[in-house]
Amino acid sequence: MDDSGCDLSNEQRTEPLEPSLDSTESCISLPFLPLPLVKKPHTTPENPLSSHMQFLQHLLELKKFMESGTLKTDLTHLEKDSSTISDSVLQLLDGLITFYHNPRLPFSNFWTEAVGTLAQLASDCNLSNLILKKCYKKLEEFKKTLLQAILETSNINRFQVQHYICKSLVILGSCSLLRKSIVPLLLSEINSFTDDLEAINQVQATYDVTRYENIFFLLWILEQLLQIETKEHSSCIDHDDPEIKKFLQKLDGTVFQLSDAFPLFTFYLWRLGILLNSAKMEIVGSSALP
Repeated sequence: MDDSGCDLSNEQRTEPLEPSLDSTESCISLPFLPLPLVKKPHTTPENPLSSHMQFLQHLLELKKFMESGTLKTDLTHLEKDSSTISDSVLQLLDGLITFYHNPRLPFSNFWTEAVGTLAQLASDCNLSNLILKKCYKKLEEFKKTLLQAILETSNINRFQVQHYICKSLVILGSCSLLRKSIVPLLLSEINSFTDDLEAINQVQATYDVTRYENIFFLLWILEQLLQIETKEHSSCIDHDDPEIKKFLQKLDGTVFQLSDAFPLFTFYLWRLGILLNSAKMEIVGSSALP
C-alpha cells in the first residue's frame, strides 16, 4: 500500500497498465444466511453502520438470486412488485458510488463482487430491461464516477487504487449491454485528451504528466473491452457512434503528428484502431453471409 509505483526491484515491481483479468474473485463465505430482499429507506449520514449493513444485505441477496438457479420462478412472484430488484440495485449502486468517490486501500472483495453481480444482472435476459429502464441514470453516474476516480487522482500512491478501479470497469464491461455505452465513454475522454495533446505539441508547451499517466489506464481498459468484443464475436458496439468515428478518422493523422514526441501513446492508439477495425470487419463479414 505504501508503494509509490517507483520501486524497480524484480520482487516488488507491479505494472500499473496490466491489471489482472480475473473477474471471478471468490466471495467470502459468511456464517449467516442472506437477509430477505426488501425495500429499505435510504439511511441517513448519522448511521453509517446501517448503510454498510444494507449494502451487504442487498449484495448477498442479489447474488443469491443469480446463483440459486431459481431466478425465473422467483420472477413470477416478483412481477407483483417489479420494483423490488431494481430498488435493491439502486441502493447497491448508491453504496458503490459513495465508495468510489473516495476509494481507499485496502479494497474489499465485496466491491468486486458487487460490480460482478451488477454485470450478471444486466446480462440476464429476464432482468436486463427492468434494470436498464429503472436504473439507467444511476448506472451512468456509477460509470462516470469510476472514470473520474481514475483520471482526477494525482496522489503518488494512486496506481494500486487505479488498478482495482480498472478491474471494476472491465468486469462491468463484460456485460455486452453495458459495454456498448462504456466504450464511447472511454473514447470521449481519449479523444479529448488527444486533441489537447496535439494542441500542446504544436506550440511545444509543457503538458500535465499526471494526466498523461492516468490516460493510459483508460487505454488499457478499452483494449480489454475490445478484446472481449472480438473474442465473443459480439456486435454490441455501435461503430456509427460519433466518438468511435472521430477516433478512427483522426487516427492516422494523430499517429504521424505525435509519434516522435509521444511514441508509447501513439503506439497504443494504433493498437486500439486495429481492434476497432477488426471488430467492424467481423460485423460486415457476418452480415454478408447468406
